[in-house]
Amino acid sequence: MAILYILYQAVTFICFAFYAVIGGIALSMNPKAQENRIFSMVGFSLVFWVGAILMSTVSHDLKTALFWRRISAIGWGTLYSFLLHFFLVLCGEKRLLKKIWLYFIIYLPAVINIIVFCILGDIAENQFHLYMTEFGWTNIPEKSLWDTFFNIYYLSFSSAVIIVLLRWGFRKKGFRRKHALGILISYLTAIILGSVSEIFLSRFIYMRIPSLAQFFIAIPMISIFYE
Repeated sequence: MAILYILYQAVTFICFAFYAVIGGIALSMNPKAQENRIFSMVGFSLVFWVGAILMSTVSHDLKTALFWRRISAIGWGTLYSFLLHFFLVLCGEKRLLKKIWLYFIIYLPAVINIIVFCILGDIAENQFHLYMTEFGWTNIPEKSLWDTFFNIYYLSFSSAVIIVLLRWGFRKKGFRRKHALGILISYLTAIILGSVSEIFLSRFIYMRIPSLAQFFIAIPMISIFYE
């Protein structure tokens, strides 16, 4: 029990530090570049997510654990909006990015997530079902309207990112095409692993496993940062 607890907290802290570093580096390298600014927002949303999850799992009581779970929504509730915006910029979708309505579509779900899962007091707390496990306080999702809303947001925005990357890959040749393919494969890997752990294992098999998706997203983050 102690080994699993320590291992989970150690990996969580490493990911927290990694996301903070790459977010900071991206912004410091070229703070005027839109691509760098949005990538840093992706990194910082992950910092909120992972940092709050770490604080929640090690909390001494349920009330404190719930507080930090609500804070974590600032990260995972906005992440996929920042990711889609980033890939639209990275892949050169300039005509689409000129449409004002696009930003409404991208960021409205993120605002709703923060309001429902973080700000609205009892409503926010009712979205989480925390149990003390060998990993610390662990959220076991239950079917609800807002849980379904988030899953639709997560899956639809992830699908949009995949389409954008495919379009980018088809337009490029040589090294650029390999670059696009590498990012696409890494992103698909993270989404598949995250979906299996967050949706399939916890909802259909009812395994009391902690949140793992925040670890898997490191795969495309590394690919983007170094390629």
